[in-house]
Amino acid sequence: MKAIRFFKFVKVFVVLGLILLMNGCSHQPVSKEESRQRVLEEMRIYIGKIQDPKRVEQLLVLVDALQQDLAELNRTVRKFGSDMRTLNVNYDATREDFDKMLDEYNTTRKGKQREILTSYLKMKELTTPDEWKSLAKSEEKALSKGLRRTLLDNQ
Repeated sequence: MKAIRFFKFVKVFVVLGLILLMNGCSHQPVSKEESRQRVLEEMRIYIGKIQDPKRVEQLLVLVDALQQDLAELNRTVRKFGSDMRTLNVNYDATREDFDKMLDEYNTTRKGKQREILTSYLKMKELTTPDEWKSLAKSEEKALSKGLRRTLLDNQ
């Protein structure tokens, strides 16, 4: 009798395990770009709930600028990776070629990062502390997911 109960118990856990496994396998990973778009969309939704139409308009303009700057930064990083691979396979490439490419990349990257930071600072100025906390919370959650995914991908 105890053996029958034990096997029923085990069968329930096996079925639960299979359900969880199938659910886990059916999950489609989200790209970094899609994740970024979701965060920006969540920001837009939250901003739409702010009562002051003038601030809403200004904040939405900043979110649009932020979206554009993040996309440009992403293109800059991808181009750098491509250029680095191309230069790396060039046997005749000199140290100066690498230094020039790195300098150009760093200049462009720092400029975009400065623009992104400026947008964030303007957004913070336009929001109350509670509004900013709510906006930052959704972004913090997305960053945490992105960092976890990056760490898992690199293992």
